Amino acid sequence: MVNASLASIHFRPDGTIIWANENFLQTMGYALPEVEGKHHRMFVDDAYAQSPDYKQFWHRLAGGETFSDRFRRVNRDGKDVWIQATYSAVRDDQGVVERVIKIASDDTTRQTALSHIQHALAMLEHGDLTQRIATAAFPDDVAELAGHLNRAVGQITDLIGNV
Repeated sequence: MVNASLASIHFRPDGTIIWANENFLQTMGYALPEVEGKHHRMFVDDAYAQSPDYKQFWHRLAGGETFSDRFRRVNRDGKDVWIQATYSAVRDDQGVVERVIKIASDDTTRQTALSHIQHALAMLEHGDLTQRIATAAFPDDVAELAGHLNRAVGQITDLIGNV
């Protein structure tokens, strides 16, 4: 049951929203009547929505291409939502793309955790040994990575102190 565990949304080939499941709507902070008939651009920032890359993305989807990646989207409150998603074209009997379906999972917690690790590594690169990462809210594998970083910074700090 995809609809029970993943976010799903259906579009016309031009990006107009046909339908979205409850998981998608909750993740993005909308009710179905607020999104039906609107364009996908409501979920991206204005700069990207106006870019040639965005126009090309929908042109390629309408042509039948499939995309799987991590995407940054914007929810109703203007906050970033990171999704791991696949956009797939659905063709009619004549091979014409009649809709695009996106199946996604919310990856915001993982992306936020990775951003914290990236920041701590950048600070370490500049010689800042004070950075530590709280890992309680991170997915287990990313928490483990952050824990290794914390211990490595601690060991470097101890080593320098001993020297």
